[in-house]
Amino acid sequence: HLSLDLQIDTEPTEDERSKSNGGAMQRGRRPRSVTYSDGSRPRVDRRSPKQEHMPQTTSDSTTTTVVRWAYSPDRRLLAGITRQSVNLWLLRPFVLLSRLVYDEIEEFGHMVDIIWEDAESGRNSEDVTRCGTLFVMLSMGFMYEVAVNRRGVILEYQFATQHFFARGPGEGDGVQGFGLVQRRTYRLPVGGGPAICATAAGSSIAIAATQLQVYRLTWAGALASTTAVAEIHDNPLAQIQQIECICDREGRRRQELYLFSDGAVRVLEFADTACISTRLLDGTGPALRATVIACSSVSDMIAVGTDSGEVLVYAARQLERVERLGFGHGDGAQVTAIEWTADGSAFACGYSTGHVVVWTALGYELNATRLRGRHGTEQVQPVFMGWVTGATRLVVVGEDEQHRQQGDALPFARAALSTVACEGNAKRVCLFSDDKVLVHRGALAAGARQPELQWLVTHVPPGYVASHWPLRYVAVDDEGQHIAVAGQRGVAYYSVAAGRWRLFRSTQQEAALVCTGGLLWYREYLVVACTGANADARDAACVAFYRRGRMLEAPAALVELTAAATAMSCHGSTLLVLCKDGVVNQYAIFDDVDFVQVSFRRALDVNAAIADVRRVRSLQWVPSAQFDHHASLLVHEGTALRLVEETADGE
Repeated sequence: HLSLDLQIDTEPTEDERSKSNGGAMQRGRRPRSVTYSDGSRPRVDRRSPKQEHMPQTTSDSTTTTVVRWAYSPDRRLLAGITRQSVNLWLLRPFVLLSRLVYDEIEEFGHMVDIIWEDAESGRNSEDVTRCGTLFVMLSMGFMYEVAVNRRGVILEYQFATQHFFARGPGEGDGVQGFGLVQRRTYRLPVGGGPAICATAAGSSIAIAATQLQVYRLTWAGALASTTAVAEIHDNPLAQIQQIECICDREGRRRQELYLFSDGAVRVLEFADTACISTRLLDGTGPALRATVIACSSVSDMIAVGTDSGEVLVYAARQLERVERLGFGHGDGAQVTAIEWTADGSAFACGYSTGHVVVWTALGYELNATRLRGRHGTEQVQPVFMGWVTGATRLVVVGEDEQHRQQGDALPFARAALSTVACEGNAKRVCLFSDDKVLVHRGALAAGARQPELQWLVTHVPPGYVASHWPLRYVAVDDEGQHIAVAGQRGVAYYSVAAGRWRLFRSTQQEAALVCTGGLLWYREYLVVACTGANADARDAACVAFYRRGRMLEAPAALVELTAAATAMSCHGSTLLVLCKDGVVNQYAIFDDVDFVQVSFRRALDVNAAIADVRRVRSLQWVPSAQFDHHASLLVHEGTALRLVEETADGE
C-alpha cells in the first residue's frame, strides 16, 4: 500500500515571516457576508480577521488534527477540517493544495462537519472556474460557504530526460491547482443547542443537525423546514445521513437516517418536503447498538455497523434487512467506518481492531487486511475511508491511541464485468487496476507447478494512463486474445498475439473521443459508444466500429445517435444502445472480410419503465424475442432487474 502524508504545517513561511511586524502576521482584508436563513435582509460584515499569528505549540494538536473528512462528488479531491481550518487535498498525486484558516472561533464556534455541494444542484455550472462548493458547519449554529476554484496547473513535471522518469496514473498533466475562497456565512435560527453534524443530498437540500433540532436548507441558504428530534426518538442525536431512492418514474423519495446515542436508527421518508412516515430499522437499538451508517443512492442500499462487529445491510426502498455480516477475524471489534463504492456494488468496513474488510452488496467478503502504526506495532483504528475515482484505491485514515493520524492508500483490482456487461467479460475472468489488466487464461493444467502462468498481466501504456486515468471501461473478446480499455478520454486495445498496444497517433484526436456508453468486441471489430469519433462533428454522439489492426483514426463504420449513449450490449448480430433521452436503439450488424454495415431496426422509448437512465448498468436482448414482432429487453437498473416488453401499440 501507499502511505499518505497528512501532516498540516502551521508554521509561517519565510515570506510571511518577512512581512510580519512584531509577531503580527499582516493578511489582506477578507470580506465576509452573513446570510440569515430566517428570511431577514442579509448584511455584509467587512471587518478584517484578527491579525495576530498564534504559533503552533507541541502540546496542543487540536489545530492540526482533522476532525471530519469529505470527498468531492467526482472523488478526485479530499477536504478535511480541523477546529478552525479547511484543508483541500488532491488525490492523484496526493498533495495538500489549499488551506483556509479562520479566527472567529469565539464568535461563530469551531468547525464540526463539512459537506460538498451535490453535482446536480446546477449552481456551479454557471462559473467555469468553480469546480465545487464546500459547506462547513460550525458549533454555534453558523455555516460557511467556501468555493473551490480552479487555478490551472501549479506544477509540471520537467525532466531532463524522460528515459528514467515515468509519470504515474493521472499525473500526466502535472498537479492541477485548486483554491479555497470564502463566499458567505449563513446563520441558522437561534436555539436548539450546539451543532454536531451535517449532510447533503442530490435534491439540492442541505441538512444541519443539532442534538435537539434538525434544519433543512436549500443550497441558497433558505430555510425549508425543521424537525424536533424529540418527536422522532427520546435519545440525543449522534449522526445523520440522507439517501435518495427512486421509487417510480414520477419522482424520487428522500430518506433521512438518524443514528441516536442508544444505538437506534430511525428512518424518515419524505415526498417533496412533507414527511410521510417514520420507522425504526429492524435489529437496531440497545440490544444491538449501531455505531455508524452509510448509504448508496445508486444501489439503494443502507449499511449499518454495530458495536459487536456485525454489519446489517438493508434495502432502502422496502427497509428490509437483506444481509447480516459477521466479523470473522477476531473478537472484541466494533465497526468504526463504512464507505460504499460509487456504483454501489461493494463497501469497505473499518473495525476498531485495525482491520479493513471489503464486502460486496450481496454479502461476500472480498478482501481483509489490517493496518499497522507508523511508529511500531501499535493498533490503528480507521476513522475515515473513501474510494478514489475508479474504485481501484481505498484511502483509509486511522488514529492510534495517542490520536495521531495516518493515511494509507490500499490498491485493489476490479472486475471488468462491473464496467461492461459484454459476452467476453462474462466468459473470461478479467481484472484491472490503476495501470494494468489481468486476464485469466483458464484452468491450470494437470501437473503444472507454476499457477501464476494462469494469468496474463499486461500494463497499460504509461503515456495513456498518465493522461486519461482512471480506466472507466475494460472489455476482452471471447477468446481472450484482445483487450480494450477506455479512460477519461480516448481508447486503446492490446493484442496478445502481437504483444503490443494500439493507440491513437494524434493526441488531439485521442483527447476528443470520450467513451460514454462502454465498449465491446464484435468479431473483428471494436465497438465504442462515444462522442468525438466523427471528425466532421466532434460533439456528436455515435457508435464507432474499429477494425483490429487498423488505425484508430479511421473507423470502419459510424452510427449517429440522437443523444449520448449510457449503455450498450450485443447479442449475436443485434446491437442495443441506450441513450440519455431514454430511447433504446436496435441495430443489425452485417460484416464481411473488409466490410461492416449497421442497419437501424427500431427505437423503443423506455422512459415509462425506467426511473433513471443514468442508473442502468446493463441491458440485454431476450433471445426468445429475436424473431418476434415485439421486442423484449432485460434491464439492470440499480439493484432491480426489469423485464421490459414492447406492447402492441409500440409503448
